Amino acid sequence: MKSWVENVTIKKYEDRSGLTGLKQGPLVWTEVFLREVNRQSNTGILHFWPMDQTVILGMMDSQVAQLDKGLASIGQAGYSPIIRSLGGLAVVADDGILNVTLILPNPSGHKVDLRESYQVMVDLIAQALSDFPFEIVSGEVATSYCPGTYDLSIKGRKFAGLAQRIYQEAIAISAYISVSGNQVKRGQVVADFYAASFAPQEVSDRFPQVNPNSMANLSDLVGQALTVEDMKTRIERVLIENGASLSTFYPSSDNMTDFMTLGKTIKQSMEKYGI
Repeated sequence: MKSWVENVTIKKYEDRSGLTGLKQGPLVWTEVFLREVNRQSNTGILHFWPMDQTVILGMMDSQVAQLDKGLASIGQAGYSPIIRSLGGLAVVADDGILNVTLILPNPSGHKVDLRESYQVMVDLIAQALSDFPFEIVSGEVATSYCPGTYDLSIKGRKFAGLAQRIYQEAIAISAYISVSGNQVKRGQVVADFYAASFAPQEVSDRFPQVNPNSMANLSDLVGQALTVEDMKTRIERVLIENGASLSTFYPSSDNMTDFMTLGKTIKQSMEKYGI
């Protein structure tokens, strides 16, 4: 990780999506920040983005057989659905989940090695939790929601998942981290979405058979009450320890223009699915 962040000025932006009136605002900011980092050499952006009671669907999820029934299931559970272009399958966001995206310039100037860029976030989270005597394992937890090669787990139970997106010479590496709250319930919401989206004989092996007990929150796994704010502080500390300098990001007029343009496009794409 150090080779990616050392001597890089990382600007922090804490999303307040209510300011834009766009529920998919955090996803739009990811696209804006990719373009900003692509324009600015030796500058990165650390984006913390809280969301209230939301199921963030992947593009693959939009292909389920009965999307309308799946969306209704999400609503009945008290969540709102949105669809993202980053990552493949459904994840849950609420006030106990830390969503974080680190947008960095390509440090090599060559084609990005996806394994190396994923490892940046793996190392960042592992170092942020290094004071706990538990091994953090990177590897797929197949019965979790949004399973992937870079799932992070403790004692066999997943607490975080990673995704990334590349725009020219900028790389966005994202993580959702279950810090506190009822993780089993979150898993059940996603399991119910897939159950409602397919007739029993139609279930596709492209989608996970979600076992809500395959995941847990960090507070339960480490035996200490942690908060989203705690994790933010830990992540910032690790970046500084690895040679980055942190400052605050203030969106420019160009950024806001990008936000409005990209936001309109993303909003229109979701309206196709009735969201």
